[in-house]
Amino acid sequence: MKLKPLASAYSQIERAETHIHDLNQRIESFFEGNPYKISSHVDPKRDEEIWQIQVNQPIPSEIYSIIEDAVHNIRTPLDKMLSAYISQGGRSPKGVWFPVADTLRALKEPKGHPQRGIKKLSVDMRRFLMATKPYKRGNPLLWAIHEIDIGHKHWDRLVDVRPHPKFKVKRIEILYGFGLVLGSVKGQHLLQPRRPTALQLLRQAGQPMGLYEMPGNEVIEFSIAPKFTKEGYEFLTTTPGAKPKVRFYPSFDITFGQVPGFESEPVVSTLYQMRDLVKGILLAFEERFFS
Repeated sequence: MKLKPLASAYSQIERAETHIHDLNQRIESFFEGNPYKISSHVDPKRDEEIWQIQVNQPIPSEIYSIIEDAVHNIRTPLDKMLSAYISQGGRSPKGVWFPVADTLRALKEPKGHPQRGIKKLSVDMRRFLMATKPYKRGNPLLWAIHEIDIGHKHWDRLVDVRPHPKFKVKRIEILYGFGLVLGSVKGQHLLQPRRPTALQLLRQAGQPMGLYEMPGNEVIEFSIAPKFTKEGYEFLTTTPGAKPKVRFYPSFDITFGQVPGFESEPVVSTLYQMRDLVKGILLAFEERFFS
């Protein structure tokens, strides 16, 4: 039984899906290990203690490797797509590749690298390729696929750890002080109605003065500071010297750090978008030139 012309290209897309599934499991396993650190510092101007959380363990190297494998298996089918068409016509596909450039001008440069890769293609096929806008401002996701695959992105800065907009709290108890703000003061938060007096703090005598505990499966949702500082992400403000006991569920994810427009998107979600983009190009190409 003869294989379809783009069978190999689609097979690599399926391989990429296996990598993405594996990646998702590795990321979940990493965060299930609670790789977090909680710290605090006193702001003398506000007479408040600010509490932050940050991931203090490095992203496992295998996560980087799986991402690279996934991206490679998403990028290569574009080249195979053109090679399959050239080969079917009895010509050698040597020197044919899918064109991607930083700018539209570089893409059209007569003697440039992208043009050398499509010189064997028909005018109609070249128009099809140009319609995908394979340059940074035209199709950032397609450009990023190419850049990551050819290694133009520094491996150690390929991805970042970023928090989800909201965390969930089950229980919070404040000893030797008062809780003033739960969450980020610049986002959604719970606020203490009035600041405690010195006499109230003195009378506390080690007893909890602030206690939130949600019944059953209920939780309190709150936002954290949108920007990372050297101490981490702000999630709680107390009076100086307080001892908080928090049972909460920090929610972080791994994102691409160098893909314009996708910096806040989970890396797994972005890879699926990359897969869908390339698969759509393959389907459109197949319908137009192999039907």
